[in-house]
Amino acid sequence: VIQKYHKKENTLILWAALDEDGSGHLHKHEFVLLCEDLGYKYKLVESASYVMKATGYDFNGVRGFIEHANYKYFMGSILALNAVFIIWQSWLDLHGEEFGWLEHV
Repeated sequence: VIQKYHKKENTLILWAALDEDGSGHLHKHEFVLLCEDLGYKYKLVESASYVMKATGYDFNGVRGFIEHANYKYFMGSILALNAVFIIWQSWLDLHGEEFGWLEHV
């Protein structure tokens, strides 16, 4: 019988057993073993989306941008800027103040 949730201790033991090379990541064969051990089913899906199949466009430019090393810094900057705006908006709300274009947000 498979439990819905696994205890953390058991998961750590299972992870140590499955991560054969000690990389901290599961490779394909390690993932397959994990699914078999946990009794999960998985299926392979096509890597091409519906849009790619319908248009025939491979989106190499977008894929290259996302896979580029600087993408994580770009996304981190956007998230940090978002956090600044959230804190600013919260401060304005807590103090009952409004700031021009933010009053409609």
